[in-house]
Amino acid sequence: MHSHVNLKAKHRNNLKQGFNIIDTWKVENNDLVEHWDAVQGISFSMRLYALLTGGKILNKNGIF
Repeated sequence: MHSHVNLKAKHRNNLKQGFNIIDTWKVENNDLVEHWDAVQGISFSMRLYALLTGGKILNKNGIF
């Protein structure tokens, strides 16, 4: 599942704010057995926050 998430109500429907999130699940015998996710900040401030708190921005490609 690919989601666009905003932390503030005033940023809803603004594609230049918030985060892109990808969630992937592994299902076996109708049970969720594993979960992976990847989160990417969209705006400069979110990317800077991620970098300053230990995240790494490995490319300049923008949104994945």
